[in-house]
Amino acid sequence: KQWYQRRVRGTFTIPAAVAEYERILARCNKGATKKEAVTAEGLSVSFFSRKRCVAEAAKVDLLELQNGMLQFLNPTLKNLMPLANLICNRNLAVLRRLHASGQVLPPKKRY
Repeated sequence: KQWYQRRVRGTFTIPAAVAEYERILARCNKGATKKEAVTAEGLSVSFFSRKRCVAEAAKVDLLELQNGMLQFLNPTLKNLMPLANLICNRNLAVLRRLHASGQVLPPKKRY
C-alpha cells in the first residue's frame, strides 16, 4: 500500500468505551455470561478486558482519566491503559461497592 492509503485508526473516546461497557453489563445483568455478551457485541474477550479497565476507571475517577487523556496528542486505548490500570488498582474497594449495587462487573484482583 502507498503511504496515503494506510488505514488511519480512530481516536479513542471515553464515552464510547463506557457505552460499550454498559451494553455488555446490561446483557450480563439479564443472565448472559460475560463471554456471550462480549461476543454478541462483536469483540474479542482480550480487547474487551482492556476497554473494561478504561470504562471502570471512568466510573471511579473520570477527572483523572480525562486529565491523562489531555496529555496525548492522539489518545488511543494503548496510551491510556497504564493510567486506567493505576486508577482501578487504587480504587478496588470502590469497584467492589459498585459491583454490589450492580453498576459494574465483578472486579478483578488486579488490573
